[in-house]
Amino acid sequence: MRFLNLEYLDEALSLQRGAILSTAHIGNWDIGSLLDHKDLKLKVVANLDFPLAGYIIKLIRSRIGFDVIPAKNGLREIITSLKQNRPLCMLSDISSNFPSEYVDFLNHKVSFPKAAFQIASSRNCPILPVFIIRKKPFDFDCYIENYIEPKKDYRIAMQEWANSFEKYVIKYPNQWYIFLPMEIKNG
Repeated sequence: MRFLNLEYLDEALSLQRGAILSTAHIGNWDIGSLLDHKDLKLKVVANLDFPLAGYIIKLIRSRIGFDVIPAKNGLREIITSLKQNRPLCMLSDISSNFPSEYVDFLNHKVSFPKAAFQIASSRNCPILPVFIIRKKPFDFDCYIENYIEPKKDYRIAMQEWANSFEKYVIKYPNQWYIFLPMEIKNG
């Protein structure tokens, strides 16, 4: 596992506003738990709404080193983590049952969840696009993109993130795991 551009994470955290690592179901994002950098412990926001699946998700992610925050009813813990200048991981590509917004993505209007971008806007914290890509068996690269400054209009930051994510989907289309229906306009 190689973590590329860790200086972007350091730079974002140097602002002392926390940081949201916004990722997607591409490659193997759970392997990000291997991050061993300056004693950072990652917190992950996860959908735990489904009783059995939620229990398994929390169990697995806790065992591999993540602190898990439930997506619903976890806002207080999310804000506390950001106030403590902790990096917070959030998935931003599947909007099933979560408030979403349409952005331009792969020549269509695609609905993505907006929570990470609304939180970043309200807390004035940077968003780092982060994508973990499988290069070959048991060999991964974690790409950390330069942070996106929070915007008063969260949709601008959301579109910037979608533009970044789109580059990885184009380059590694077989690694994007879309396991739920997506809302698409114009096609």
